[in-house]
Amino acid sequence: MLDEAATDLVVVRNHACGLKALYAAQAGIGGAVAALRQNPLYAGTVSGSLVGPDGGTIAYSAIVVNPTTSPVVTVTATGAADGFTRKVRARILVTGAPLASPYPVRIVSWQEVVGSS
Repeated sequence: MLDEAATDLVVVRNHACGLKALYAAQAGIGGAVAALRQNPLYAGTVSGSLVGPDGGTIAYSAIVVNPTTSPVVTVTATGAADGFTRKVRARILVTGAPLASPYPVRIVSWQEVVGSS
């Protein structure tokens, strides 16, 4: 019974750490959206860190690929927490007239990236 209880604790810890990393990746998408609302031509990296509920650091990084031929921007964000990483990819439509900051954005698709792709 003690072995089962210890295994359950490890499973719960791993799940919680994985969720923190996923939420950090989602924060990276949010940072990219904020950058695109200020500059619809933004391309580059948005990164930062958050303080978790336990006081630990949760890091995120988002790469914004903004082609000049399409109003749809691809953002791939990675979150890291307690040795776990998760990745999210979003396609974002940026619209609006020039000099109309903040520019309206709409998330067209959002998915968690599984594996090395």
